[in-house]
Amino acid sequence: MKKALNKDILRDILKSKGRYFSIMLIVALGVAFFSGIKVSPKVMRNTVDNYYDDYNFMDVEVISTLGLTDDDVDAIKKLDTVEGVFPTYSMDVITNVKDQDRVLKVHGLPTDNLSDSNKDYINRVKLIKGRLPKNSGECVVLKPKYDHLNLKIGKTLKIKSGTEDKLSDDLKKDSYKIVGLVETPYYLSYEFGNSSIGFGSVDGIMLIPQDDFKTEAYTEMFITAKGAKEQTSFYQEYKDTGYYFHQRFAGIRP
Repeated sequence: MKKALNKDILRDILKSKGRYFSIMLIVALGVAFFSGIKVSPKVMRNTVDNYYDDYNFMDVEVISTLGLTDDDVDAIKKLDTVEGVFPTYSMDVITNVKDQDRVLKVHGLPTDNLSDSNKDYINRVKLIKGRLPKNSGECVVLKPKYDHLNLKIGKTLKIKSGTEDKLSDDLKKDSYKIVGLVETPYYLSYEFGNSSIGFGSVDGIMLIPQDDFKTEAYTEMFITAKGAKEQTSFYQEYKDTGYYFHQRFAGIRP
C-alpha cells in the first residue's frame, strides 16, 4: 500500500515538474523569510549590546538636584556590585548660530587615562574627526545628524548662561574652540532632551575638559555594575543585575 502510494506521488510529480518546483521554491522562500524575521530582533539586540559594551555605556545614572559630593562617590565605590564610577558635570548654555540663539548641553570629558582598561571612563566617545580636547578652552561637539548648526572644526563658540547667573560661576571660559567631532552612546537619537533656557529644547552637544567646570558638586554620576556586560541589556538577566544594584544603592542614600 505504502509502495503504491509513493509511486503515485512520484508519478504526479513527474507529470507536473514545473508546478512542483514552483511550490518548493515558494515554500523555501517563505521559510527563509520567516527565519530572517525571527532572528533579526535577536541580532539587532546583540549588535546594540555589543556597541554599548565597546564604549562602556552606563548601567545606572545617578542625578541629584542638590549635587553629588566626593563622599557620595566613595560610598558608591564601596558597594561590591559596582565596577566603575564616573562623577561628572553638565549644564545648558546659549550660543549664537546664524543670528539665532541655540541651546547646547555641555558635558565634562576626562582628559587623561582614556584607555579601554580604565573602568571609570564610562560613556566613552568615538572620535570621528579632529582630536579630543587637551587644553582649557577647547571642546568637541557631537557629530550632527543633520547640519543645522554648522558646528565645524576650528570654529569658536561664544557661550552664555541664558539665565541671570554668571557663566563664570560654573565655567572657566566663555568661549570654546571646536577641535573635533565625536559620537557617543549617550546620545543615539535626533532628540537631545529639554532645557529650562532658550526655546526649551537642546539643539546640540559639546564636551569640554572636566577641569573647566568650577562647580563644587557633581551634577550626575555614571555607574557600571559588575556582571552586567556578561548579560544582554534587553533580557531579564540584565534587568535582574540592575535591580540588585538598585537595592544595594538604596541602602546608602536616604
